[in-house]
Amino acid sequence: MKINQKISISISIFLIIFLLILAGNGIFTIGILGVFAQDNNFTKTAPRTVLVELFVQESCLTCPTAEFCLEDLAWEYGTSKFILIQEHLWGDGYDTPETNARYDWYVGDSKKGTP
Repeated sequence: MKINQKISISISIFLIIFLLILAGNGIFTIGILGVFAQDNNFTKTAPRTVLVELFVQESCLTCPTAEFCLEDLAWEYGTSKFILIQEHLWGDGYDTPETNARYDWYVGDSKKGTP
C-alpha cells in the first residue's frame, strides 16, 4: 500500500473516531476500531433471498428440465430463501409485452434463447 493511501486511510479513521466521540457514542467508536483492526476481514453474512426469473416458451425442449431443477431448489430452500418466477416468451399465448421487453433488456444483443 502506498504512503499516500495509508495517510488517507489514517485521516479517514481519525475523522470517523473524532466525530463519534463528539456525538458521545464511545461504544460504537470501539466497534469501529475493531473493524479496522481486523483488516476488513468480515466473516458474518446477512440473510438473503435469491430471486430467479426463468424465461420459458411452450415449444422449448430444454425448458422442462430447467423448470424441474429450479422448482427442486425452490422446494429445498423454501420461499424465505429462494423465489422462482417463470415467465413465458415469444407469442406462446402466455407471454406479455412487458415480459418480452424485460427479457430483451436482460439479454440485449447477445444470443437469445431459452435454457
